Amino acid sequence: MVLDARNHDPAQEIAAEKVLLDRLDTYYSDIISWFFQTILKDSTPTKILDVGCGTGHLLEVCDRTLKAIVTPSFYGVDLNQYLITNASQRFPSYQFEAADATHLPYPDETFDLVYVAAVLAHVPRAADILKEMVRVTKIGGTIAVLDQDFETAVLYPGDKQLTRSVLNAAADYWSDGWMGRKLPSMFKHLGLTDITVDARVRIDRDFDKPFFERIRNWIVEAGFPSDRAERWFSELCQQASVDEFLFTRNWYAVAGIKQFKSLNE
Repeated sequence: MVLDARNHDPAQEIAAEKVLLDRLDTYYSDIISWFFQTILKDSTPTKILDVGCGTGHLLEVCDRTLKAIVTPSFYGVDLNQYLITNASQRFPSYQFEAADATHLPYPDETFDLVYVAAVLAHVPRAADILKEMVRVTKIGGTIAVLDQDFETAVLYPGDKQLTRSVLNAAADYWSDGWMGRKLPSMFKHLGLTDITVDARVRIDRDFDKPFFERIRNWIVEAGFPSDRAERWFSELCQQASVDEFLFTRNWYAVAGIKQFKSLNE
């Protein structure tokens, strides 16, 4: 879960965290439950690391999923100290640390399960993060990723050409709007085995106006013509107000097993 670690304005950090918390209670809830059910159905890890842990709530969902089987120890890292401080207060039984995910502060082969959720599409060094995740995973352990592919987005209503342009611009605003579709290949090139891929289409019939406002702002920031962005957003709001709205995206759960010993460079 992503909050810009360079942002140290307290008011903006509070607002950004609120967005994450609101999305956890609404949009992400079903997706997160599905992710853990998928990656834990044949696994009972006892030491778990959440990379880019954000608010800390995904560790709680993982904990609940495993509770009847095993009692693991949970760790979380995030680059943003504000999120880490609050996560530590919310979940004192878990161990949180502020750290760069491209240089995880753990020895080789420490964890049975290392996962990252809804982060890699937003960061510039996703491959380096995955390499570090592999390094700190035990032989026989699992590396897992939950992420979306924004270019699979389907949106109605709207002018066809304008909507296509907006959604493509939004996908290109992210560090990698194709992350979901790339994950199986990235896992293969890391030498992971028993790679599994599952997908879920998230279907929204309720119009999340603040989310689409953010899309409008993102693409304008990236150079999309502001008058066209505003026309798209205004027409979308107008139609959504009379219950003309559908939005979908593909989410992917990809997991692989590490079968080799880490080699320090």
